[in-house]
Amino acid sequence: MTMDAAFRNMIAFTGCTVKEAVKMTSANQAREFGLTNKGSIAAGFDADLVIWDDAMTIATTIHRGKVSYSKEDMQ
Repeated sequence: MTMDAAFRNMIAFTGCTVKEAVKMTSANQAREFGLTNKGSIAAGFDADLVIWDDAMTIATTIHRGKVSYSKEDMQ
């Protein structure tokens, strides 16, 4: 299962909010794995971001501050 599918399933199966699901798949996961430069948008962090579209599929992925995937580029 892909992470974006797991993200959508978490919301669908638990009824949690998008904000709660984001926390579960970012800050909580980074802390669990001891990743001190992941899981938050702040100075000193890696600037890894996922931007979702309205259907909650990945529109853009940013890794260390640079776009590494864009759905628009794939069309």
